[in-house]
Amino acid sequence: MNYIAHCDGEREQSILEHLQGTAEKAKDFAEVFEKGDWGYCCGLLHDIGKYSDDFQNKIIENNNNMVDHSTAGAQLCMKLGGYYSFLSYCIAGHHAGIPDYGNSAIATSLCGRREKKIADYEAYKKEICIPPI
Repeated sequence: MNYIAHCDGEREQSILEHLQGTAEKAKDFAEVFEKGDWGYCCGLLHDIGKYSDDFQNKIIENNNNMVDHSTAGAQLCMKLGGYYSFLSYCIAGHHAGIPDYGNSAIATSLCGRREKKIADYEAYKKEICIPPI
């Protein structure tokens, strides 16, 4: 299957192309404070929720359905634990800004998003290998 991140007229960008490009840019930005590997990982995981069937249907059907794609990478980083947990803030906030840690009763907090039910995005494993940080 060809997983699509963006469609702009007749131009399609694959998720893999989008994630690798973003990862390289994030790496360059993070090199300033000697955390290029963190930047790369953050860029690579920020949109893995786009691998869900829900998001792919949104792209294919060109509809305005809201599909949460940023929570997936944040949840994955929290599950991985260790230093990956720090990346969850950046990934969860890449559209709306860095969330408060909060608690699970606050849906927009990092804790709330950790508990949020989201569409299955496991197809990312066919194309993405999570880099060590």
